[in-house]
Amino acid sequence: MKIGDVLAEIELFAHRTGLFVIVVVHPSKPQKGEQIESLYNASGSAEFRNRADYGLVLVNDDNAPREPGSPSQLHLLKVIVDKVRDDAMGHKGVCHLSFDAANYRHGVVQTIHVTDQLNHFRPLPVSTHCWLDRSEQQQLAFEAPDPDNDLPF
Repeated sequence: MKIGDVLAEIELFAHRTGLFVIVVVHPSKPQKGEQIESLYNASGSAEFRNRADYGLVLVNDDNAPREPGSPSQLHLLKVIVDKVRDDAMGHKGVCHLSFDAANYRHGVVQTIHVTDQLNHFRPLPVSTHCWLDRSEQQQLAFEAPDPDNDLPF
């Protein structure tokens, strides 16, 4: 079965069920100096871009050129919106996110273009409230088993 056939089946399933289906594709190994900037870098076929309604490319961008004074410890995730079939639902573009390990969230990073080759990255405020409950789970106190009742509940 070819990639196009599998994607056609997934597309048909999504339309029949009304579900939003996300297909994650790993890029092909880039040649030396090549950057992953488009869905056409997907390993296997251009069908991934051609069949998609929306296409996002996520790239680790920790080596992005930064202006002195830009936070160097900031881990950047470059989000490239490479395809939008319905213009009413958004548009193509690029943004950066940073991961905050203290609260397990990604936050938006404002990119200020200093020159064509140099950027200043400023993370925008993110709630410091951790949505993950790190407290230990409480054990529920169940009643002692009734010897006359052999039911497990």
